[in-house]
Amino acid sequence: MKQLLFAAVLATTSVLPAATVITFDEAGFTGGEFASTTFNGVTFSASGGGGLVAKQTGPNGTFGLLDDNAPRKELRADFIGGTNFVSVDLGDFDSDPDLLFLQVFNSANVSLGFASLLIDASFTGMQTLSLSAPNIAYAVFGARPPAINGSSVFADNLTFNQVPEPRTLLPIGVALALSLLVRGVRRCKSI
Repeated sequence: MKQLLFAAVLATTSVLPAATVITFDEAGFTGGEFASTTFNGVTFSASGGGGLVAKQTGPNGTFGLLDDNAPRKELRADFIGGTNFVSVDLGDFDSDPDLLFLQVFNSANVSLGFASLLIDASFTGMQTLSLSAPNIAYAVFGARPPAINGSSVFADNLTFNQVPEPRTLLPIGVALALSLLVRGVRRCKSI
């Protein structure tokens, strides 16, 4: 009986989601300007479409994303397969105050959460915003007024959980069958 219980618990134990960090410095991430690009299970674009996103050096000294339109658009990240956690570093070079924000949505375009932080005009650097919610399909992030020229902030270090595929009952059935087989063999030996 102990073997049966152990096998059932072992078979149903799920793997924790693995965190993925996209730094935009990775080999294979598209440089220059692009309308959209997909990398490590995430499609990046300008929110609302029609934008040109640029990979440029941000205030932290590494590559980040910045919309290259006038006025600048907010950025969007669509997660292939969904996620339940999103974090992004947002920042600026001390030119204007910005309301940094991160907002996540499900596949029906319903907002699942919103985080924001006001940085003043003298701020140079990056700040991290994070949100957790089930069934996140995409995130929109950047800056809103009092930002001048639209969303004129850099994004870097996008972090998200890769949600594991749902488990089927097959592994449970196999574990139970093996456990019963072992139990039956032991009974036969004792007879």
